[in-house]
Amino acid sequence: MARVKEQYEKPPGVPIGKYPDGTYRMPNIALNGGKPWYRYRVKDNDSWVSLATADGSANPWDLIEANFGTRVPEEVNWYLREYVGCDVVTTDEHNYRFSSSAKPGLIWTRTPLGTKHIENIPQVVLGALNFSKFDPNVFDFRINLWSLEPWVFNRVRDYIGKGLIRVLHVPSATFDGKYVSDKNTLYLKSLSSDPNNRSLMVHECVHAGLDLQGHKEEMKKAHSEALAYVAQCLYYQFEDPGNELKGDSDEALIFKYANEAADEIINNVGFRVSNHLKYEKCTVTPPVAGKLLGAINASKLYKNSLHESTEHDGIPDEHGDHF
Repeated sequence: MARVKEQYEKPPGVPIGKYPDGTYRMPNIALNGGKPWYRYRVKDNDSWVSLATADGSANPWDLIEANFGTRVPEEVNWYLREYVGCDVVTTDEHNYRFSSSAKPGLIWTRTPLGTKHIENIPQVVLGALNFSKFDPNVFDFRINLWSLEPWVFNRVRDYIGKGLIRVLHVPSATFDGKYVSDKNTLYLKSLSSDPNNRSLMVHECVHAGLDLQGHKEEMKKAHSEALAYVAQCLYYQFEDPGNELKGDSDEALIFKYANEAADEIINNVGFRVSNHLKYEKCTVTPPVAGKLLGAINASKLYKNSLHESTEHDGIPDEHGDHF
């Protein structure tokens, strides 16, 4: 790999977040009028000037700073080599050039410049996590030793908004939704805003919230799924009153007991409010909790998950620190 001269490259004091696949966090959506950014794969003859012009930026340094959080040329060169994978240099060896050989070769742009852009669609999930019509106390419950608390969703919203948790649309996926801990990424098959799909997003955001807390060694997958399914059912019951999620044949029993747990939580919160009792976290009763965990463990999708640890390994913030 060609390298620029040593004096023209240096690492920043605190590098921006980098994902396991080599790409880096999306710029703050506030820098794009609250809209998501797009990933663009650089190619031969691209330059910051040409891309900024096509992207609507009057000054290419604005696009550079949005991507890397710096205007220091030496630090930009470091990011281009370390994060974008640039391996072609200018003739004077002062700067890296964009080329189709760069791996992963991805930068962020405000608009979808390429026909094969990879879209990050955080606003879809941020909308689902708007709990303005919910009593937040319903998302404050315990199953056995593990708890879910309302603040977790606020933290997930913040991380999604900053691009620290990615949301990618994968229409060809064989699954409806999946949160992958080692990539800090939520994959969605559909962008629909119907209650069923929104409740699925809430389910996956529970996993993101648990990943934030880093329960990799202690928590079993069945407990993570139990919290997620109950939150999904709670959300759906508020979004579509009078109806409950059913699921396919493999998930039918899971949803049956998750709905029972959701009913217990809603009734508990309502009883305490109507009787002016002191607030108290709701604990799903052992019989219902046991049936729910048993159904999860017996399903084809999560078979033996009571004995498998989660992959929740924590998510670094914009400073590289973990929760």
